[in-house]
Amino acid sequence: MNLDELDLDDLLGIIKYQSQWRFFVCTVVEWILDYARYDPSCITSQNSVLFRNGLLEVNDRNFSDFLNAIQRYELSYQEVRELLQREDANHWSLQIVIDYDKKLYVNGFTEIEIHEYISPGWQGIEEFPLDFVPQNIKDLWIEK
Repeated sequence: MNLDELDLDDLLGIIKYQSQWRFFVCTVVEWILDYARYDPSCITSQNSVLFRNGLLEVNDRNFSDFLNAIQRYELSYQEVRELLQREDANHWSLQIVIDYDKKLYVNGFTEIEIHEYISPGWQGIEEFPLDFVPQNIKDLWIEK
């Protein structure tokens, strides 16, 4: 991904899926797993087919499809390191942690309670995201 094309309105998050951690920079709405419940009017919208490849609700059955839909927003570990060494690095705090393996959604973006819009059986909390990732990921923010 070209780091110069990132939008400062987007959120940096990380997803753990099948024991692997992956970084993404997405719009707020793409981080809302149950978008149909968040905004019921979207169900009748023609744009809903385009949004995340038609995935209005991300759940256990389609989580890999969700990852495919947001793949173009993925950043490597090295790209995140580079991003955090730039002048605007303070903007890029870790805002979202989605741990699919534990069915845990951690929201550090306090402007919207997006952690409330998750699938049944998941736990959504508003906490400090770096408390929920391994040390090597925390170190990215310590190194800067």
